[in-house]
Amino acid sequence: MSNVASWPGMMDRHLEDPFAESTKSFVKAQNDTTDRYLLKFPHGAALKTSLRSITSFPLVSSFQKSPCGSFFYWKSNPGHFDQPVWLRSTKVSTADNWHDAEVFFDVNQYSTESEGSASEAWSSFSDSGKYWATTISRGGSDWQTVVIIDTQTKKQVDEELLNVKFCWTLAWLGDQGFVYKIGPTKHKDNTSAERGYISLIHYIGTPQSEDLKIFEDPICQAYLPIVSQDKKHLITSLFKSTDPTVRLLTTPVRGLDDAQGKAVKHDLIWSEVTKPWDGSYIYIGTSSKGISYFKTNRDSSPRYKISGIDLDLTTTQSQWIEIVPSHPKGVLERAISIGSGLILVVFAVDVANELWIFNDEGETIRRVRDDEIPWTGVVNSLDTGKNTNEFSVLCESYIAPPTLYRGVVADGDVVFSMLHCSNVDGWSESDYIQKQVIYPSKDGTLIPMHICYSSFLESKSAHPTLLFGYGGFGWAQEPKWEPLFASFMKDFKGIVAVAGIRGGGEHGNEWHKAAVGVKRQTGYDDFLEAARWLKETGLSSKIVVHGASNGGLLCSAVSNQAPDLIDATLPDVGVHDLLRFHKFTMGALWTAEYGSPEDPEEFASLLKISPLHNIPSQQNFPACFLTTAEHDSRVIPGHTLKFAATLQERQSYNEAPMLYRIYTDTGHGMGKSVDQQIKENTEKLSFVAVAMNLSLSR
Repeated sequence: MSNVASWPGMMDRHLEDPFAESTKSFVKAQNDTTDRYLLKFPHGAALKTSLRSITSFPLVSSFQKSPCGSFFYWKSNPGHFDQPVWLRSTKVSTADNWHDAEVFFDVNQYSTESEGSASEAWSSFSDSGKYWATTISRGGSDWQTVVIIDTQTKKQVDEELLNVKFCWTLAWLGDQGFVYKIGPTKHKDNTSAERGYISLIHYIGTPQSEDLKIFEDPICQAYLPIVSQDKKHLITSLFKSTDPTVRLLTTPVRGLDDAQGKAVKHDLIWSEVTKPWDGSYIYIGTSSKGISYFKTNRDSSPRYKISGIDLDLTTTQSQWIEIVPSHPKGVLERAISIGSGLILVVFAVDVANELWIFNDEGETIRRVRDDEIPWTGVVNSLDTGKNTNEFSVLCESYIAPPTLYRGVVADGDVVFSMLHCSNVDGWSESDYIQKQVIYPSKDGTLIPMHICYSSFLESKSAHPTLLFGYGGFGWAQEPKWEPLFASFMKDFKGIVAVAGIRGGGEHGNEWHKAAVGVKRQTGYDDFLEAARWLKETGLSSKIVVHGASNGGLLCSAVSNQAPDLIDATLPDVGVHDLLRFHKFTMGALWTAEYGSPEDPEEFASLLKISPLHNIPSQQNFPACFLTTAEHDSRVIPGHTLKFAATLQERQSYNEAPMLYRIYTDTGHGMGKSVDQQIKENTEKLSFVAVAMNLSLSR
């Protein structure tokens, strides 16, 4: 450890401070250099116009039916708003008809010059539908506020609730209030390590200062509160880290769901639903017989299943029962309760979706047919309201923009109909091909990869290829509409390849665990073998790798390890310093994924792969465009700043471009405006065009 001070990145730690004058000067110089380089692409305006048509088209979300049954609610953007607005109508068939619906909530009105553009994330109705609450982020930050709307008047009630972070649910207690989560004290520098999340109950009509604290745990940093479908139980899932394993607790709702609930001063009595940390549990619904069912990997079920338990009984009396078993080949991705005792389940089989209908006792009703919902991609979302037999299914793929379907439960089955098919000017799904291939990794494991391209490509020639990957936190890379991918295929006649490498969730929990901690290199090997396969089969001439967040780490790591294989790299908001990631904001939660730098064995493993500490000085690094975001409080910009500075210093002899960009008014990725998406994708593809000598297709 005596030579630690001479390690790469040590002299650039001042770049971790976003307010340091040296940081500001570095950022300005980098942005100026990037601006000059991007001007080398003469067709930037034409590319931007094409990206606008691919990004800014009439789009609708999945819908919800209000609990009172009067209105259907959905998000819509005719294409020219920064953010979609909430519409409502008494007829769901008007989802395509802008003029037949009324605007219910416009988040764009919450944008401010000082805090940036506003975006809306999680929302829910109170039990009767009298109120609706949503979380709002400004400038792309993970920090949020909660806004409460009276659905009759469409006016805001109460002041915005402040200091909210990672509040993925708003659990309503009747119409009186809801459970939500606030973060720790917000630091001015937006980089300090965070501890101390608290669950509170806010009662309508009272100030936030009077909100009732109901849960706080110094070990667990993520809480997921939800009220059971029968309104009897408040269920809380506790997470120690980003590992999906939880501690599952419950307490009675009675006494909390009335105006006197805020007078409860004693500690709530929480009961353990199961043995702490024995698996992952995601609540789905409660049957008419009082069985609450969860998506879980308990009892050695790495591909997940649905199991149920009676929460009215004590843990010594109650036993778990299996409702929907694990799929023999696929992963149970998501499920919703759709009323009248039915469960809609999405299985991912070889990363392709199958939609099945079960009753809440586990009896199979049927698989949804292709003539009901044509399968070209995946189910992006399932959505339903409270106390309703109607729901929506939103489907998309790499070559097909989102299509919205409606489902209505009738006579113990479901009737489907299409509500909205996105129309992208100048794009026809039939002109493109999406297929899945399987290739062997370094250790012989077979890895799935989607490949997409224009049907007009010359099949006997190699083509420029954008290879995308993530490989972390158990997240599967499923086909979805990505304007960057579509533009690369359309405007540069390129191939898009998405590798389902280990560390992700493409084949369940075991697939994830195969590349966690000291086994992290396994996922990187999978990705490098994807690049080799693409070139050796003659599909790819030049390869640009791309990924964001953990995928940004992936790109910089493999570019270090095989710079001769990769022609250009686009790491976005990446975790580039694996020796100090745990010291900033929520980074300590990631030690379950990457390993802990405080552990000697794991430190040694991290040192071998940390991008910042392994930049080659004898080989040419690929052309590189590093991007990050000013308001990213998840992966702080300092990761990218330090990597950019060290890369440029160690590769000073390299004539390939080593560029950096920090985007303003945006964060880790959520809630980007249409204009921001277009700007970023235009710059990324302009860089690739110049660095890889690509021409814009006419």
